[in-house]
Amino acid sequence: MIPLNSDSYLIPNYELTKDDYLNCWAVLGVANQNLKYPDRIEYTIPEHLFNEDSITTAMGKPICRTHPPRALNAHNRQKYAIGSLLQEYSQDGDKLVMAAQIWHPPTIQEILQGKIKYTSAGYQPIKQLNEDGRYLQIFKEYNHLAVLPEDYAPRAGEQSRILNLDDSAEPEELNMQQNNQQTNENIGERVELWSEWRPFIIANNKTIDFNLDSRGIKKLILSCIYPEKTLRSLNNDSLLDGFWINFELNKDSILDTRQEEQEYSQNQDSKTSAYDAYVAKITGKK
Repeated sequence: MIPLNSDSYLIPNYELTKDDYLNCWAVLGVANQNLKYPDRIEYTIPEHLFNEDSITTAMGKPICRTHPPRALNAHNRQKYAIGSLLQEYSQDGDKLVMAAQIWHPPTIQEILQGKIKYTSAGYQPIKQLNEDGRYLQIFKEYNHLAVLPEDYAPRAGEQSRILNLDDSAEPEELNMQQNNQQTNENIGERVELWSEWRPFIIANNKTIDFNLDSRGIKKLILSCIYPEKTLRSLNNDSLLDGFWINFELNKDSILDTRQEEQEYSQNQDSKTSAYDAYVAKITGKK
């Protein structure tokens, strides 16, 4: 689990664009304000709240309808995002406000109707304990911004909360990571195949196509050795994989045999050519 701080503030202003997006300002924090969490009080000061490195972590982060059940990242944000924080920000007295855009029609309507009045940033603070017992937030790393429907609006004394968000990967996130891993492995295998076999392929007058996947490269290599009929029989990945494994395990003897066959064929061709030349010479004399 990942604990995130969340502090709720009223939406200062908003406007509907001609394309029906909602542009608004969101308060990300207020300096010199006690933030009362269940077990402690935290606060920040302008020097830390308006730190540019901290503010940069908020730019482009997703806006969600209520706080999500898990920490957001590039893999899962699309599932929860109804908008995005932008890059424009300003200092309004002690408040840090950042431009935001929402594109979710039901949420936009609730904001326009006054049913949604609050936003709440989810962030991880770096903090230090002061002598007065309060914790000073010296840096914030923002994860997301939530808009809070009526049922989630803060009640008196509940402006600040701790969110314990799941940090495990979602199924689709795992699938994406596995796909990325498979893609990287496939690229690595392709590079190894081209590095080892490219001279052999060129020597056999085959066309190099770097867009081929690893199985396509293997078929191209095998086409330099085996007849087309044999390759046509490898009509699924399992058969090709098995055939390739057998080839890899015995490639030295297979290539040696092929070399001998080629040399024998060349010798026979040479003998045939010599005989034809002899016959032509005799025929010419006659």
